[in-house]
Amino acid sequence: MPRCLTTRRVVLLCGWLATWAAGAAAGSEIAEIALVAADGVPVVVEKVRLVGATRDAFRARGTVEGALPGHAGTLVASTGLRGTAADDVAFRIEIDDGGGWTEVLAATVAADGRGWVDHRADVAGVASPWRRIRLRAELPDGAAAGELEAFWGSLRYLPGGDGERPLNVVLISLDTLGARYLGSHGGVPEASRHIDGFLSRAFSFRRAYATYPNTLVSHASLFSGLYPTSRGGYGSIREDGFTFDSLATVLRGRGYLTAAYTENAFVSSDFGFDNGFDWYDDGPEGGDAFLGDAAETFGRARGWLERFGDDAPFLLFVHTYEVHSPYIARNADSLRIADSLAPAPIGDGGAGIGSTADREHLHNAGYDRYSPDEVRRLAALHVGEIHYLDQVFSEFVRALEAMPFADRTLVVVLSDHGDEFDPNGMIGHGETLADVVLHVPLAFRLPRRFEGGEFDDPVSLVDVAPTILDVLGMPDTLATDGRSLRPLLDGTVAALEPRPVFAELQRAPATCAAQRLPESCFVGRFVAYSERERFEYSGVPHYELLRHLPGVDAVEPSPAQLQTFRSLLSAYVTGAPWETKAPWRPEAAAVDGVGKPVLDDVTRQRLEALGYDF
Repeated sequence: MPRCLTTRRVVLLCGWLATWAAGAAAGSEIAEIALVAADGVPVVVEKVRLVGATRDAFRARGTVEGALPGHAGTLVASTGLRGTAADDVAFRIEIDDGGGWTEVLAATVAADGRGWVDHRADVAGVASPWRRIRLRAELPDGAAAGELEAFWGSLRYLPGGDGERPLNVVLISLDTLGARYLGSHGGVPEASRHIDGFLSRAFSFRRAYATYPNTLVSHASLFSGLYPTSRGGYGSIREDGFTFDSLATVLRGRGYLTAAYTENAFVSSDFGFDNGFDWYDDGPEGGDAFLGDAAETFGRARGWLERFGDDAPFLLFVHTYEVHSPYIARNADSLRIADSLAPAPIGDGGAGIGSTADREHLHNAGYDRYSPDEVRRLAALHVGEIHYLDQVFSEFVRALEAMPFADRTLVVVLSDHGDEFDPNGMIGHGETLADVVLHVPLAFRLPRRFEGGEFDDPVSLVDVAPTILDVLGMPDTLATDGRSLRPLLDGTVAALEPRPVFAELQRAPATCAAQRLPESCFVGRFVAYSERERFEYSGVPHYELLRHLPGVDAVEPSPAQLQTFRSLLSAYVTGAPWETKAPWRPEAAAVDGVGKPVLDDVTRQRLEALGYDF
């Protein structure tokens, strides 16, 4: 059977009518269906973004038809409007089983209803093996081109049946939540009581590491299972989307519904993260959404689960910037915790000290440094934000665990990086490969299978995608640098064969500025973690540092130890000859020119507010 395409622009509606994976009911095979217009021209499908959300969509003009399997199932679709005309649009879907057309979905979108509206409709089964489906959009007469555009989006037919369903996946990324700031890892217990409780009820990896100290590259590794060097650094995330397969593209090709809710910055459709997703909600446009709003984001994700979660196996990705800088107390309780850790300095308004991306950059470059009291206050506010996120996270998990499909839902909780608060060094992230930045929480929970357990050897975010696919019974469906951790989760082994994990940093603008170099310079910095040691190499400034784990004291490396780690990093860096006398500057990691996304003003504003120079 041919496999459906996951490119950003296809001619046939391949993959829109998808299957469940192995174990689904008979008669639920993938249907390769082409929708054609009344004039016989095939429908053209592409990613369409409306009001902060994308769908695989086509322009709704008149009537289009195609074939539909005859068995019972559920039809889901999105309708969307864009333009300035003040007119309502009627969208209709009809089914013909040989006895005439029956309307199964009718929706009138009001003139002020710009954006996507999601729909679902049960489709009764009939004896005939195939039926016809017809989609119609009734635009007002005389609507001028560009004044009003209507779209059909993410049309999927979800076959019914009584077969055993595959597992669902909920993947939660708590951006900037470093492991060190959790009570379970030595942080303030009151701040993360519910997250710590989840970790204790799940299988938790206590030494999980990010591959890169920023959101964009770290999440690319999460979804692809690839280290940054395998994708050529930043240049692999382009205006036309991922240049590699990902967890989402694999699962969508296997018949999963795929949905994502995030907050409209780096983890957005601007960078191709929507590839493989039926629904991708970047978050509200305008306002202060870039500050992170976990309550709204988790609320939208919960609404999707309540409406669509029991229709078919799904992948739901939820991502929030809630504890990312700027650090602002969300409510009186989070402010109380911050005040108990570090009172507000004189002149502070109370909730925050006016932290901005520019000020952080100046501090990190050594030009306008925060005082030690101010740094302590920033860290305290960060902990207060974690407390607020902890409450929101708890409400979402409780709601999920009460849903009818909870027992067959794998929940994965992690972060992409942490923040550091060093009065004599750096604050935030993106400037160093410090443990406090790279060390992140990672836990898998599946009722009656993965409930409790810990592992203390190093693992990486590149291991997440292959582990999820292995748990779902789809090993070897994604070529990754990681490996499946399922044997640990299942308890079939107590340990895996030792393997180093890596992280890297290519651009560190404040570090370059402090060295009186162009801020676009490449620092060429790498870390390799073994079971007992940590080795770091830096090109700008040049150094090598080896230390034992756990512990923070640097040790004088022996020639043999240094050579071992140099060999490891040399293999990591595509096998090129290792050079210790000059910084390594990878050609493939170039950000400027080809491969740099073209961002709209809103997206660029959000990234700048989060402290990213892109």
